[in-house]
Amino acid sequence: MHQLQSDTAQLPVLLPFVFLAFLIVGLILSAIFPIDLLPIAPRLIIGVALVAIGLFIASRAFRVMVRARTPIDPFEPTSAIVSDGPYRFSRNPIYLALAVIYLGISLAANAIWAIVLWPVLLIAVTYLIIVREEKYLARKFGEVYTQYKSKVRRWI
Repeated sequence: MHQLQSDTAQLPVLLPFVFLAFLIVGLILSAIFPIDLLPIAPRLIIGVALVAIGLFIASRAFRVMVRARTPIDPFEPTSAIVSDGPYRFSRNPIYLALAVIYLGISLAANAIWAIVLWPVLLIAVTYLIIVREEKYLARKFGEVYTQYKSKVRRWI
């Protein structure tokens, strides 16, 4: 388990666990209260495409962060504001990628309740994780982060 450091956003939980918890709840609800969304072929094609898009976005974001030599782990101190690659379009491309992957899995699994929970998930991620990270980055990087934040949207 990670120890919280003072030079971090002091996140209460690892982000993938938030997505996983919502997905599990959505899958369970969909098993208990099934509703057919689309025929299997379109569901699988669209779902797999969304997962592939999410994986592509995440891989690009990881590469850019590694190149900038700043930790991907949010429990480690951030050493730089990354503003190239997918960070030109989203301040949170890894979170965006996880949201797209979640939607793809939900669709492919015909888990309508996971899809219904998706907006709630995005709100939870925004207020449990992103807002804390934004305050931390503003404190640590000041005007550099404020200018970046004014040019690039939170999600897309």
